[in-house]
Amino acid sequence: MTFARLATYFQKIEDIASRLEITGLLSDLFKEIEATEIDKVLYFLQGRLGPLYEKLDFGMGEKLVTSAAAQSFEEEKGLFTKLVSQKGDIGLAIEEAKNLHKNATYKNLTVTEVFTRLDEIARATGTGSQEKKLTLLAELISDADPLSAKFIVRIPVNMLRLGFSDMTILDGLSWMVTGDKSLRKDIEKAYHVLPDIGYIGKTMKEKGIEGLAHVKPKLFVPILMMKAERLSSGQEIIDKINE
Repeated sequence: MTFARLATYFQKIEDIASRLEITGLLSDLFKEIEATEIDKVLYFLQGRLGPLYEKLDFGMGEKLVTSAAAQSFEEEKGLFTKLVSQKGDIGLAIEEAKNLHKNATYKNLTVTEVFTRLDEIARATGTGSQEKKLTLLAELISDADPLSAKFIVRIPVNMLRLGFSDMTILDGLSWMVTGDKSLRKDIEKAYHVLPDIGYIGKTMKEKGIEGLAHVKPKLFVPILMMKAERLSSGQEIIDKINE
């Protein structure tokens, strides 16, 4: 899948507030995406490049991302910073700035290519790493179309702003298979045992819900604790214990 196609899904999701509609869009996305890329898309939906238990920090604040964006189309940093301030969102600012360049050409970036390049940026360390991050991100922004760039620049600053929880993603995975959330309980159980949304989604895409029956805890990977259900009386608690 091209990242431009993924960006259209992101935009549709951003434009609606209904959780049910979002779940339907996620389901459509999961059906369309190939098994080789669904894990990457799922991490993007969390605004990450890997599972929650992996610490992979971009080390880029909004100022550095703004500098990369300005560099990507040779704008003065001051002018672009002003645009970011006006928009209140670096994604909207870069989208508008790129739309002004009517004759610009862009590469047909794939989801995997964008993921790989962002991963390289996040893993850059040592002497000169900040300059390397800036250059790599500027090149990626330059290659991306306006809508893709809008969402790409939000990822390093943790501002993807799609407005749903991991549980909605799990519902979307259930809808992908059955058209409803009937599998949510089984998917959630596997996710609590191994909280790697990419692995869970890829396993379902390749093996169906049956593949999750073999999910087991891994050494040094924390499990997620189930949230307690609130009951309204002591009698309800006693009845629950006796079930």
